[in-house]
Amino acid sequence: GLLVLSLLTFFNQRELNRSQVNRHASMRLAQELRHSSDELTRLARTYVVTGDDDYEKQFWRVLDVRNGKQPRPDGRTVSLRTLMERQGFTAGEFAKLQEAEDNSNALVSTEAIAMNALKGRFDDGMGGFTKLGPPDSELAQRIMHDRKYHTDKALIMGPIGEFESMLDDRTEAATVRYRRWGDVLTLLGVLLTAVSLATVWAATRRHAAGLRRAIGE
Repeated sequence: GLLVLSLLTFFNQRELNRSQVNRHASMRLAQELRHSSDELTRLARTYVVTGDDDYEKQFWRVLDVRNGKQPRPDGRTVSLRTLMERQGFTAGEFAKLQEAEDNSNALVSTEAIAMNALKGRFDDGMGGFTKLGPPDSELAQRIMHDRKYHTDKALIMGPIGEFESMLDDRTEAATVRYRRWGDVLTLLGVLLTAVSLATVWAATRRHAAGLRRAIGE
């Protein structure tokens, strides 16, 4: 019985540890998505204000790393979407992160329009920027700071927050299961101890009674 209890405790603890490790890795991916979106916003806004090409280059590098076109800091060349698929999210959790990334990619189009406007290149209606004209820094800055941009930005952060809440709920459920199993195992341990003590007590009484009868005889 004690061996079975020990094994159950071990597996229960291992499952909880696995859940905590999964939560940490999952939160790291969500934070990466949030950080990359904020970084794209910062770089695009800085570029349309300063006109410094380095900020535009950094913008596209951040996007390429996220999309798996350039190596990550750890040396791997893999997209954030692929890492999310491998992480083992529930369908609902993955859908939230996917929604956030899709909205972030849609906002990249807006940021590209603003950055190209600063260079006098405008949307030709076919997905390119072949329409030429005078550089329009006022338009570029307005695009990056107007109400629509802030609304579209919220469409990225909202699903990430919902994902984190869902992940917290899943981790909390695993913790509750661990605690319930712990209570059950503790109770079983107490019962086993009580049975063992009762068995020893009964055996001792029988042994003592046998000795008394032997002595009496």
